Amino acid sequence: MYFVFQENEVAPYTAGNPVVKIPSNVYK
Repeated sequence: MYFVFQENEVAPYTAGNPVVKIPSNVYK
């Protein structure tokens, strides 16, 4: 499982595995 940190609310990255989208506002 990957934790993807993104700057904007966009479609989560997929790499053939489950992805947990974590918006930067939650990360910060």
